[in-house]
Amino acid sequence: MKAISATDIRYAYPDSGSVLNGITFEIEAGQCAGVVGPNGSGKSTLLLALSGLLPVRGRVEVLGRELTPASLREMRHWIGIVFQDPEDQLFMPGVLEDVALGPLNMGLSADDAVAAARRALNETGVAYTEARPTHWLSFGEKKRVALAAILAMDPRLLLLDEPTAGLDPRSRGEFVALVARLGRTRLIATHDLDLVRVVCDTVLVLDQGRIVSAGSPEVILDDDELLLEHGLAYRHDAAGRPALPPGHMSEPEVQ
Repeated sequence: MKAISATDIRYAYPDSGSVLNGITFEIEAGQCAGVVGPNGSGKSTLLLALSGLLPVRGRVEVLGRELTPASLREMRHWIGIVFQDPEDQLFMPGVLEDVALGPLNMGLSADDAVAAARRALNETGVAYTEARPTHWLSFGEKKRVALAAILAMDPRLLLLDEPTAGLDPRSRGEFVALVARLGRTRLIATHDLDLVRVVCDTVLVLDQGRIVSAGSPEVILDDDELLLEHGLAYRHDAAGRPALPPGHMSEPEVQ
């Protein structure tokens, strides 16, 4: 079964023009797919489109049902999106009430919502934070609590925007392991190619609002010319340092 089927998805921001320029792809249920590309390529916008947060042109189907204004309310129970900055998601004073809020809004009883929140906090490894104020958390803890807030609603499709951004190496490694063991369909927009190599079954390369290549991590991430062409790698000089482009001044010009 197809978890996502997107056909000719297009979107333009009023102040910056076209961002998605005819996106078409499919993801099988249970797969983990990575969306990679340079800044401004449309990765985050694509996730917003697939979650129903943007009124795009084209057709999006999630688990066989078309995403439309009429179906959106029900399908938001199927789709969970985790933003790059956890501050965009955490707004209740305490951790447990923040993570329980989604289940409450879905109609669960207070007891069932708290139980769902505790399961999600345990799944993300931050059960010890449940009594803490959210503003006391470290950035890595906030990332995990934001993920727990989505997992508490038990989505069938999980969209993650730059999940490892801003994490130190140890926290990043732990978060990669966490994402790898989440048992549901995942679509990850990221610059972290190591994350993609470890957890993803397939990769979409996005540039200028178009999918320019797709394939397995082994094929895509080992194609040096493809990565260079689309801003996902840089050339090195003979000493192994990043090579400066022609005409670049490495030191200020003397006046």
